[in-house]
Amino acid sequence: MTDSTTHVYGDRPKTFHNLILLLSTKIDSASRCALYEGEARAEGFEDCAQVFSQLAVKDREEIDALLDCLREHLEPVRAG
Repeated sequence: MTDSTTHVYGDRPKTFHNLILLLSTKIDSASRCALYEGEARAEGFEDCAQVFSQLAVKDREEIDALLDCLREHLEPVRAG
């Protein structure tokens, strides 16, 4: 690692930061999709509501995958 990245990440891999950053983005996206779904449905756009619902499901699946990856790789760090 370069000195500038060591300053930000210490001895932790940048991948952990990237996973957490993407996790945050996906959580935000999933919550927005739920909001947008409700608004679309209230305005009579059932087809759009379905799209938002499907996107939220995909976001939740991706959130689960990111969490699994973090758990898998953080456990050895915590134990060590």
